[in-house]
Amino acid sequence: MAIPSELDEPFSKLVLDPSSPPLPLLTKPKKSPLLTLFTRKSAPPVQTTPLPYTPLKLNQIRLVNLHGGPPSTPITLTTETTPLSSAEYTALSYVWGDPSDTLLLHVNNHLFHATRNLHSALQHIRLFLKSSQVVPLWIDAISINQADTTERSQQVSQMREIYTSADLVLTWLGPDLAPGLTYLRELGDHALAVSQNSKEPPKLLPSHVKDRYTTIRETVRVFQSTYWNRVWTVQEYTAPTDFGVFLSGTAWVDRTAFLPATILYTQALHWLRDGLRRRGADASFVDATLARVKKVVHDLKMSYARMVESNHLIRASDETRASSKAEGIDQGESRRRGTPMVRRFNLISLLLRFRDLQATDPRDRIYAPLNLLHHGARKKPVIAINYSLTVQQLYTSVAKYLSEDRDYWPLSILEICRFGSSDLPSWVPDWQVLPRKVLSRDVTTGEQVVCASKGYPVDAEPWRVLDKTRLQITAVQVDAVAETWETFDALSVPRTKSYPTYTLKNPGERYATGNKTVLEAFHGLAGIEPRSEDGEEVEIYRQEDWHRNPSIMSRFNRRRLIRIKRGLVGLAPAEAVQGDKVWLVPGTNMFYIFRPVLDDGSHTLIGEVYLQDLMHGEAREFLGFAGKQTVITLV
Repeated sequence: MAIPSELDEPFSKLVLDPSSPPLPLLTKPKKSPLLTLFTRKSAPPVQTTPLPYTPLKLNQIRLVNLHGGPPSTPITLTTETTPLSSAEYTALSYVWGDPSDTLLLHVNNHLFHATRNLHSALQHIRLFLKSSQVVPLWIDAISINQADTTERSQQVSQMREIYTSADLVLTWLGPDLAPGLTYLRELGDHALAVSQNSKEPPKLLPSHVKDRYTTIRETVRVFQSTYWNRVWTVQEYTAPTDFGVFLSGTAWVDRTAFLPATILYTQALHWLRDGLRRRGADASFVDATLARVKKVVHDLKMSYARMVESNHLIRASDETRASSKAEGIDQGESRRRGTPMVRRFNLISLLLRFRDLQATDPRDRIYAPLNLLHHGARKKPVIAINYSLTVQQLYTSVAKYLSEDRDYWPLSILEICRFGSSDLPSWVPDWQVLPRKVLSRDVTTGEQVVCASKGYPVDAEPWRVLDKTRLQITAVQVDAVAETWETFDALSVPRTKSYPTYTLKNPGERYATGNKTVLEAFHGLAGIEPRSEDGEEVEIYRQEDWHRNPSIMSRFNRRRLIRIKRGLVGLAPAEAVQGDKVWLVPGTNMFYIFRPVLDDGSHTLIGEVYLQDLMHGEAREFLGFAGKQTVITLV
């Protein structure tokens, strides 16, 4: 049979770089028993009908055998079912890419449309195989019958176990990032060598940066890969397995070295940024890369923490222990006391961590974090993975679960809702919408940093779900909005020489708590300084503040400065207007604006409010006996 035109790609030019070391632990490549069946001359006619699937039994998985062959021949795959408990395989972690951009594979002698990125991954993995070898892989696009919602739900529910049980987790970053991975491997090898012979943390050598500008900048592309933007890949590259490899083209670096290499690379990025600024060049892409790298480092450290807890590191290789040492992870101390990263590993922090990632199916914004939820945190059944639920049904059930489970107290869901974002009830977070940054938590780790209701008495039942659309809460009215400033949308500011400005009215006027001026309050909220203090208005106007500090920009995005009647200054949603009531909900982190919508006492949640000098338990003293509790129903 002639090869379809869709296979006529220049893959014959692909060769294994002689300098590329053998890919380790590729699940013991074995001789293919189907070699003669799948040679070009003796192959039976390829079927064009959809690939048939045999239903899986409980705890079974479907492996995909990749058969060796010349780069110019079609990729040949066969499937087999096996119990997960006894399976030996490599789990492939990758992003699907554009579902409409596909190339053909031969799977069980049927044509299978694979996305271009998956096709490229298999082409490059095959370069490491001899023609007579086959390697068993687990590949979600093929291993799961995507058309069967029951099988999809069941298989997705055990994704954590699938990646944790794999002999190797092979992360495919794309075909053209080899220079960056090679540089990271160099940094990782250096870090591991230092950590084995010294108690001091590894540092960059002059040879790592001198005359390496192009290499350092090229490595930025590794962290600009779409791989880091997807909801499913986090649980895959952080799976607590002993062996993991990051692959691009035929260059690779194992996960043991990748973590310390990434931390050293942040030092190189600072060097790059400083050099660009000295020349007056735009360094904004470096800031964006640093933010991405910081999240990757946090996730990988989380992975090591999970490995420590499950004793993976105890039986891991010397190199793995050296990597843990290089990152300051005290294995003994972690086992004795528990790891902080594991202790705060609950559903709400995971949902926040995943919220700015991308998902083809919006339900996966819930299901992907569920698979990372630490078993110790599951004191009651967590939401079951069920692809027959609609998005609205799923998101509402998650909000109901979080609001009823006291493990998630304070009632954190109120501060992650966005007014008017969908047809969902106002108290139900819409996980499809990129939110304002949560002001009560650290941007990277999700760790709580403020609690407005600290020390305030809480009723035995401070809130309860009345039905699928209504949440009843007990709240205390703090004050009303007396004045609002213009909305500041930091993320829309163009990066040009026309720098952004923000005007403060009456900056010298003092307000109640602490006898601070409006301008001083603004400093506390933003951590910046004004351009000028002349006149009745002050313009906040400094390139290095707004353009170099993403945390400041995100803090103000889609928010506005407000003043309440009693004089306090704070941040509120852009939808806040003069006269809106500001409330405190005992047991929560923030203040909130609730707006009446019906005569029956129903309110809609507008959003959370940050009041300067009242975010660490001062509200009880500030309100005194005026703090009368009121029952409010949110719709």
